Amino acid sequence: MTWHSDIVRQRRLMRLYGPLQRRTLDRVDRLVVFTPKHYESSVQLRGRGLEHKLVSIPIGIDFDRLDRRADDPVLRADIDAWAAGRPLLLTVGRHVYYKGYGFLLEALARLRSDAVLVMVGKGPLTSALQAQAAALGVDARVRFAGELSDDGLATLLRRCDVFTLPSIEPSEAFGIATAEAMSGAKPTVVCELGNGVNYLTRDGETGFAVPPRDVPALADALDRLVLDGALRARMGAAARDWVRREFSVDTMRTRTLALYRSLV
Repeated sequence: MTWHSDIVRQRRLMRLYGPLQRRTLDRVDRLVVFTPKHYESSVQLRGRGLEHKLVSIPIGIDFDRLDRRADDPVLRADIDAWAAGRPLLLTVGRHVYYKGYGFLLEALARLRSDAVLVMVGKGPLTSALQAQAAALGVDARVRFAGELSDDGLATLLRRCDVFTLPSIEPSEAFGIATAEAMSGAKPTVVCELGNGVNYLTRDGETGFAVPPRDVPALADALDRLVLDGALRARMGAAARDWVRREFSVDTMRTRTLALYRSLV
């Protein structure tokens, strides 16, 4: 059985689903988690005597395929003209409650630097976020890019200076786009959720982790990376080395085959 995340929001459903979940966990021979922190942070796994079943196998990312994605020259020219030489922050994800994008917009308004922000994705909160950006007076510094093609996303991952995932709830269990940005030597700023998000971004080494909903801390972490090119380069290089070593398709394949062989 693979455990992606605890069920966080649907607590009423757990009254019905919980007994089935517990019986299933008792039956499985191995319990696969993407990172050790998936287990350490889980309310629904810890304390059930499952440690002997745990196997950590990462989400495998095809970095070679990511590297082969073409640039979108029209998008790059458009972003370059809009950014006008200012540092570029990037975030990718659906506009939903647990992503914490409202706090990110507040942090943008507090920055000492003149960084601009591109938000890739859309969702039920898009209109509210656009209205918030206008109310904060930062709408000219935010580009709501919507959904993009693979090439368009790759272009922005290469173009950005810092990637941020400001999610505030453990519903965010990892962050594939964060790993993709890290593979291109981009440092990251995330929130301290105690789960796979923080196994991926190593605080003080590949980026920074700040308390959820802490707007001043988020703004300060972004500014530290934007304003210090040497720190940004050092953390970006560490991010690239770490993620390509730990979260490659080859690593996933090797550990998965080893698990199957141990069971057979």
